Amino acid sequence: DLSDAYLQMLNKLQTIIPGKELGVSVLKFDEYIEAMGLSSVVYLNGFEKLVFDSEKFAQKDIGETIDSVVRTLKEIVKPEKLSQEFSNAFAETYKILKSRSKDYANKWVGGMLHQHGGFFSRTRILEGISQEVRIPRFLREFIPGTVHLFKEEKPTAAYKDLKEALNHGFVSLCISKLGPEKVRKRYGVGRASIFWLTFEKGERTISPKDIDKLKKTVSEFVEGTRPGIVLLDCLDQIKFANGFQKSLAILKDLRNLC
Repeated sequence: DLSDAYLQMLNKLQTIIPGKELGVSVLKFDEYIEAMGLSSVVYLNGFEKLVFDSEKFAQKDIGETIDSVVRTLKEIVKPEKLSQEFSNAFAETYKILKSRSKDYANKWVGGMLHQHGGFFSRTRILEGISQEVRIPRFLREFIPGTVHLFKEEKPTAAYKDLKEALNHGFVSLCISKLGPEKVRKRYGVGRASIFWLTFEKGERTISPKDIDKLKKTVSEFVEGTRPGIVLLDCLDQIKFANGFQKSLAILKDLRNLC
């Protein structure tokens, strides 16, 4: 049940906090429990074993509690180590909320994903969440390190997914055959970082033949800590300027950067 899922997650949290030799981990654990809003329901018994008070926990707003847990996980050095345990707690929370009201449960999931979808994707938490939880298709598919090819004359579907990703906490780099203002106006991706692949010179332009600048731009973007998406809306231009074989090698290099 939900209490067991939380207990497993918190037990795992105890094991991954560094500084056990100096006693730092105990202090850190207490800080995390306080930030999660669980200090009134979690304690150590006389045998130094973690105890979770299910009765007190039942009085809390479970939807708000797990939101506080997510915000705390974002402060942990390697939250992905807790991905499976958190996924279980998330799914159990959804199950309880759904038993009360399916509409409310789905609305709650939507709100959580809009707030934390990018974080869930980066830490692979989404991969562990039960299929019965309603997760948008693109979030299920946008796994870190994957490449998606959209076969379409106009990149409508690609930008539609990108726009939804931006609304779920992702950041994005677009390298397009169109100028930045045209892309923003046509596809509604105002918060994306956009570069124009063109032979014209300008502040946010990249020449189709300047492969070093193209790679550097992508590399600097993916080095950021937030979950991000790189959209290349200019494959024909790269191929026209560099030939098929060289373009294929360029795309492989860009894929490896991501």
